[in-house]
Amino acid sequence: MTCNTLLSVLKAGWSVAFISFFFAHSVAKADGLSLNDYLGQVRKSNHGYQGAVEKREGAKARAGEADLLFAPALFANGTLRWDKKLPQLPFFMYNELDTHQFAIGVQKQTRFGLQAKLSYQTDFTNFIGATLPPTAGGPVPLTFWDTRPVLELNQSLWQNGFGASSRATENLLNASSQAESFAAEAERKGYELQAEGAYWRLAAAREVLKQNEFALNGSTSIFKYVADKAASNLADRADVLQARAALETRRLDIKSARDEVRAAARSFNMLRNVPVEEEPEALEGIPWQSIASIDVPEKKGARADVK
Repeated sequence: MTCNTLLSVLKAGWSVAFISFFFAHSVAKADGLSLNDYLGQVRKSNHGYQGAVEKREGAKARAGEADLLFAPALFANGTLRWDKKLPQLPFFMYNELDTHQFAIGVQKQTRFGLQAKLSYQTDFTNFIGATLPPTAGGPVPLTFWDTRPVLELNQSLWQNGFGASSRATENLLNASSQAESFAAEAERKGYELQAEGAYWRLAAAREVLKQNEFALNGSTSIFKYVADKAASNLADRADVLQARAALETRRLDIKSARDEVRAAARSFNMLRNVPVEEEPEALEGIPWQSIASIDVPEKKGARADVK
């Protein structure tokens, strides 16, 4: 058996061992942090997720805001006026004219354009320093109070014809609150999807690192074997160089895998509001058997961002 043939046999044997180790390690389910537990941590600690939930609930609470357009409203107003200009009638002189008006009532806007107001008004009039000619009936009172109920009805016929503009405003407010609710729900689900991706990214990165470490051990054994053969003049120098190249490639793979684990761990911790330098706990791992038999769920309705 030549050295090249022996090297091929060793590589084939190492490949079989690698595949056996991969599946044996993957099928065994290790105890660790599950995906649901991690998502629970994200929901509890991620401020962006919590903000999206609050925005969604706030938008839902605004769903009835449009009804306030047509809800009865209590109103009150008052007008105070002091007039000291010269009187217009020369035979009726006074120093100051005080006129005050107060009103309180309810008003309502209907969907067909009718605006109704029912109020109770009080008017106060007082002539200060008035001089009147004497009358046969005695002195004329110079302070007046006038109270009365008032009903006002206004029907829109042109600009807001039969309430068309009011109903359009109602639809606009309802659509706006629903759009905000759907946008916040899409944002919330986006955080969950991002967290789930970070979980599987870290699990896959750790798995790849383990496989690369196992492959590095195999490449190291092959290199030592070929180097010993070459030292005894039983192998070509080219075989040693090929084995060294394979070993260096595995070392580069190890470095890349470790960098990916660190990056995945930082993203994993950041989403659950944990210091990024902290080492994440062990995960449950990748359920290979479930992935092999997974069924793509059927589409049910439009997503929140589409709505």
